[in-house]
Amino acid sequence: MPERKSGWIPWVFVGGFVGVVGVNAVLIWLAVTTFSGLDREAPYARGLGYNDVLAEARDQASLGWHAEIEAAEDRLAIAVSDSMAQPLVGARVSARLERPVDAKLDFETDLVATDAGRYVAFVDWPAWGQWDVLVTIEQAGRRFQQQERIDIR
Repeated sequence: MPERKSGWIPWVFVGGFVGVVGVNAVLIWLAVTTFSGLDREAPYARGLGYNDVLAEARDQASLGWHAEIEAAEDRLAIAVSDSMAQPLVGARVSARLERPVDAKLDFETDLVATDAGRYVAFVDWPAWGQWDVLVTIEQAGRRFQQQERIDIR
């Protein structure tokens, strides 16, 4: 009987399967050890209080306030008006700046009134690109929030 020279062929299949399993193991490890997909603390508990969020949104809508957000390389400016389109003066204005892709860069800042209804903060942006700005305006026990996505270049 002649000697068989193709004894290595089954080992090619075994090697291929070992390679596939190895790559899958690396991908599973990366998926488990990187970003979890959660961007808020205690999302379940937050969801349970969602009816409160809806009630707060209705109260906010009845105020009729509006915030116009302007962002530049070194500052964040917000023009605030009331339901009669008049500048809102004497309010406390703050902003939470959130990076959609990197929560480690999130920060908060208070804005200072410069003109009637115009509030400004000088900002040293940690990174260029998209930011979510959550503006909080408080005056005489009333609270208003507005969120907007901006692009810093």
